[in-house]
Amino acid sequence: MGALQVESSDLKAVSKQLKAIGDGDLLKELNVKLRDAAKPVIPELRSAIMAIPSKGAQGGGRSTRIAHKFARASAKSKANPKSMGKFQAKSGLRQAIAAAAQVSVSGTAGQVSIRINASAMPEGQRGLPFQMDGGRPWQHPVFGIKGTSVTQEAHPFFDSAIISHIPRIASEVDAAMDQANEKLARGI
Repeated sequence: MGALQVESSDLKAVSKQLKAIGDGDLLKELNVKLRDAAKPVIPELRSAIMAIPSKGAQGGGRSTRIAHKFARASAKSKANPKSMGKFQAKSGLRQAIAAAAQVSVSGTAGQVSIRINASAMPEGQRGLPFQMDGGRPWQHPVFGIKGTSVTQEAHPFFDSAIISHIPRIASEVDAAMDQANEKLARGI
């Protein structure tokens, strides 16, 4: 797994032209259209993540994710100790990975990306989305039982969720660039 990136030297060139002439509104409009092209993939990606089979074990990883989500929300003044139940209900590994799915756009770099933002995961669990999607089993310790480890099966989800969207995203990116080029040519 990694990130799906639709890259285009044409997109990069159009963005640089917009930046050079100082048309921030047209550049923002282009970035919005690029983001809108990729956004429909996120719900399908999240559904694929949530469809990963779960054995329902609640170990130390879950409590770490609860604390991490609560700390992030508290930093934004959205959480108080009374709302801890909300974070406990949404703290499973699948939920945490699904919440980390995002779209990013960089017109100046000439790319639209769909990725799992590992930094949204707690410290020490940032590799889990990649291991879960990796296609091969991995070993990890069992919480509370020293010296015991188990093999965790991988459940690839990323490619299967986005592959059917690639042609549509590419055509919408091309259409957005064409529209921006037309506006540049007309001097709008």
